[in-house]
Amino acid sequence: MAYLNGVEQELNAMLSSEAAANGATYVDAYTPSIDHDACKSVSVRYVEPVLPESDAFSVHPNERGMAADASEVQAAMRAKGIS
Repeated sequence: MAYLNGVEQELNAMLSSEAAANGATYVDAYTPSIDHDACKSVSVRYVEPVLPESDAFSVHPNERGMAADASEVQAAMRAKGIS
C-alpha cells in the first residue's frame, strides 16, 4: 500500500501542476480517501480490495468512494461559482 500511495501522490502532484499551468482546477480525491483504503471494512472503504466485495472493479473506487469524489468535485465547482 505504501508504494501505491506514493505513486498516486506523484501522479496527483503532476496533475495538480498541469492543471495550474493550464488554468484548470485540480480536485484532490486522495486526501478525503485517507483511512478509507481497501483494507478497511466494507462499510468504511472507498476502494475495493484485489478480490472485490461489490460491483466495483478490483482496486478501484466503490460506490462510497465515487460519492466522496463527487462531493469533492461539487465543492470545487461551487468554489468557482459553477453549480
